[in-house]
Amino acid sequence: MGSASSRGRTIKEDLGCTNAVAYSPDGSLVATCDWQVKIWDGHNGEFIKELAGHADDVKDVAFMRDGKRVVSGSSDQTVRVWDVDAETCLKVLQGHTGRVFSVAVSDKLIASGSGDSDPTIRLWDTNSYALLTILKGHNSWVLSLAFSPDAGQLVSASDDGTVRLWDVSQQVEGKTIGHEFAVTCVTFSTDGVLVATGSDDKTVAIWETQTGKVLHMLQDHTDRVCGVAFSPDRKRLASAGWNSKILIWDVDSGELTMTLFGHTKGIEAVAYSPDGKWLASGGNTLEPIIRIWDASNGTIQKTIDVDFEGAPIDVIETLEFSPDNLKLHTKTINSLERIWEVSTDDILDGTADGWELASARAAFREEDGWIISKKDNTKLCWIVGSKRADTTRSAACHGAYYAVGAGSGQFTIFDLNEF
Repeated sequence: MGSASSRGRTIKEDLGCTNAVAYSPDGSLVATCDWQVKIWDGHNGEFIKELAGHADDVKDVAFMRDGKRVVSGSSDQTVRVWDVDAETCLKVLQGHTGRVFSVAVSDKLIASGSGDSDPTIRLWDTNSYALLTILKGHNSWVLSLAFSPDAGQLVSASDDGTVRLWDVSQQVEGKTIGHEFAVTCVTFSTDGVLVATGSDDKTVAIWETQTGKVLHMLQDHTDRVCGVAFSPDRKRLASAGWNSKILIWDVDSGELTMTLFGHTKGIEAVAYSPDGKWLASGGNTLEPIIRIWDASNGTIQKTIDVDFEGAPIDVIETLEFSPDNLKLHTKTINSLERIWEVSTDDILDGTADGWELASARAAFREEDGWIISKKDNTKLCWIVGSKRADTTRSAACHGAYYAVGAGSGQFTIFDLNEF
């Protein structure tokens, strides 16, 4: 009857203090860390390469699930992601303000735990490396981390004497797409099935709310996109921006079907009337007008002069029709708010609070990163800084869905039914 070796294989005897060791998923490689990350042959123990770049000792190391990348955490307060074959650092994850003692990975998340003045756990996306959230609760060094087999939970052990179990499944529930630059405007289709985004990168994206699938990336704009609007029947999308044109797109095919000319100094917002017959567009102090277009053929039906009341710089950021199609609500970045009678251009008394879109918008508010229910002031979900709305019009809501575009170019939709 055979017996296992009692001695094993010694990889190397003069490593100094080996802080951590990890096998690759297929067992062909071993990673260790001391002052740097070292890669060894998992079968014969031969040294292969060193991944150098940390400025202080490396506390923990883990292979990504693809076996091609290694994650390391260091006393230099950074987490690094390495390409093992190329021997290069793919990304330096920064944000911890204390030594990083522990790392763990799942298919979708990188977790890193730190200490000193920063006893927190940070969760990062494994593909974009974006910071998703910060978990707070420990009051001393986070020394060890591990994901559950289904990656829905994370367990952490700390020098504070506690072990904590975190439900991290919600942290990957948001469907996220990215623009290269800031997301400037967001809108839902009237049925909530689709979302459209416009960006500083001159593109418009149409994607599915529930799956996060990008249906079309529209690229005919030549400058910043400031406004997007679906027609009520969801067949058309209007987009406009600083190139002074309104582009009308077929939502199913993604084809450009019409271009509306008339503005000369940029367009800040667009909106369809509830019956789909009219399209409104608004400008800024360089061209202080609102235009009303026949949505069927793109002809200008009316031009409304806007008095910005002496503001040197102002922009129409909200533009919407009343449910009966007869009135128009505008609001500027300087909080100049008006209700217009479309047929006469008269400014009316009252507010848009009772209008359907305004009521939907009022269901939630953001404060210090929290999405808060206006109904009972319940804090529903906390949004990390990298995902918060870049401007007022880069957030939108439909029912329990809250969509937000960030200055980084990330766009995320939260299903608040889960909260």
